[in-house]
Amino acid sequence: MHDGTAAFSFELAGELSDDSARELEQVWLTASSSTGNKLLIVDLSFVTCIGTTGEKLLRHWYEEGAQLVATLPQARAIVESITGRRPEPIVNHHTWLPFRTSFRARF
Repeated sequence: MHDGTAAFSFELAGELSDDSARELEQVWLTASSSTGNKLLIVDLSFVTCIGTTGEKLLRHWYEEGAQLVATLPQARAIVESITGRRPEPIVNHHTWLPFRTSFRARF
């Protein structure tokens, strides 16, 4: 989790199982009580697979205005399957550090 001046972001990695999706939703419910109107950014760059509950949660967040972003092709495909469109390239959000600061992909 990263709480910046303009956005609150989650950086996810590995498998987003149904159990971890429920836990993520609970974390967001707790965090959102103090984030105000900040943009929610969910970085899925290092997510390898996603369960049904996670897909539903991310689709709901996307429909509510969250940005789903990803750099790696597999994660970009996950974002596209949820949103129905290709994800925007990640730009410098100035609110969070990349999951792996040494990773510099350009797509």
